[in-house]
Amino acid sequence: MSAFFIYLVKVSGWTAAWWLIYHFFLRKEKFYTFNRFYLLTGLTVSFLIPLAIFHYSVEIFTVQTAVATVAGNTPAPARTVDIYSILFYIYISCTILFVIRQLYLFLKIKNIIRSTGYTATDNYRLVDSPKIEKPFSFFSYIFLNSCQISEPERRLILAHERFHIFQRHWIDLALVESISIFLWFNPFAWLYLRSIRENHEYLADEAVISSGYSPVCYRAALINQSLNASVFPLVNSFSQYKFKRIIMMKKETSNPLKKLAVILLIPAICLFFWAFSEPEYHVMTIESNVSQNDSLKTRNNSMDKPLIIVDGKKYSSSINEINPEQIESISVLKDASAVKIYGEKGKNGVVVVTTKRTNKSSDNLNTDSINIQSKVNINIGDSAIYRGVYTTCSPANQNRIIVHGSSIDSPLYIVDGEETDSIENLSAGDIQSISVLKNESAAKIYGEKGKNGVVIITTKK
Repeated sequence: MSAFFIYLVKVSGWTAAWWLIYHFFLRKEKFYTFNRFYLLTGLTVSFLIPLAIFHYSVEIFTVQTAVATVAGNTPAPARTVDIYSILFYIYISCTILFVIRQLYLFLKIKNIIRSTGYTATDNYRLVDSPKIEKPFSFFSYIFLNSCQISEPERRLILAHERFHIFQRHWIDLALVESISIFLWFNPFAWLYLRSIRENHEYLADEAVISSGYSPVCYRAALINQSLNASVFPLVNSFSQYKFKRIIMMKKETSNPLKKLAVILLIPAICLFFWAFSEPEYHVMTIESNVSQNDSLKTRNNSMDKPLIIVDGKKYSSSINEINPEQIESISVLKDASAVKIYGEKGKNGVVVVTTKRTNKSSDNLNTDSINIQSKVNINIGDSAIYRGVYTTCSPANQNRIIVHGSSIDSPLYIVDGEETDSIENLSAGDIQSISVLKNESAAKIYGEKGKNGVVIITTKK
């Protein structure tokens, strides 16, 4: 039920937006045909746009717990008043009243036709009766009282009402009258109806004058009509909006660029979809008896596993199976730096482990050999270093060590636990492993000496 009322509110908002742009930018311009198309399009689109709903994703994590059910007498829920049901009955009741009103006015027009009769001529039917106070057209019928008007005025009025029929203005009125009943609570719906009627009169006036009738005589006939307009629905009355019509007749042709005011609808559409977008919830259930470590394992299993290198060889088992007491150091490589050294195998990251058993046999470890680059590249200025630590493992047959520096000072070199000023005399073939520490990681361990980075080298000796 609430969805129905939300839909009505959205339709009402769009009706208001289309009418306000027309009222402030197009109403006083001589774009009569364009305005007719604009108003009818706006009325139709106002009912279609709210049907389009945009969603944004929201993930909700819930904990699943065991709930004990206790048997017993459960009290019945208290009956509450549904406000939407009350509003719906009020809405339907008022809608029915408006429908009855329209049917009554239709019957009134039908009785006039039945009691008076009509004359069929020139694709319309003329009903000429003393019971008719003001001339108007209704579908293919023209109603007037020849006893109250002169012959010149009669010709002008007939010409005006014929153009209402030829241009099929009754279709517009039938549509907007029905929508006004559906949106009876929305004042902009009734303003919309008034604007469409007004534009119909401008269209008929323009057609009459363009057909060769004198504008002066036509305006005089318009002023001679009474100020009271017809009360019938779905009719176009000659005497409606007479003073506005006279002003528009005298107005010069409008600048076509003013039609660009409809572009204002674009931000209105964007704002609408942003304001009325609805969340799409994805519930993720976590069992309460699962330990934190199991949850972390589950999360890690859902991701691509990194490459694990232990003492220079690929390790196919879990890193958790390595005895922590055997681990000398652990380093992490990520993204481009990992791919640069290990190729496609390192695209998900690389975890490099150096154990204390480096010089001993590691047959009990589940490892496979892996090819790495023939050169050892140390990039102290590389901003892509992950958490300050990168490690290369034992490269075979390397000929030289390349240190990619930057504008910074030289890093601190540590070879087998001792500081050294240079590694130029060090043979790359004697190197077991190289680690790089940067920024806070280096300063935290080596103090001021490590501010420019630290290169830690372990040789095979």
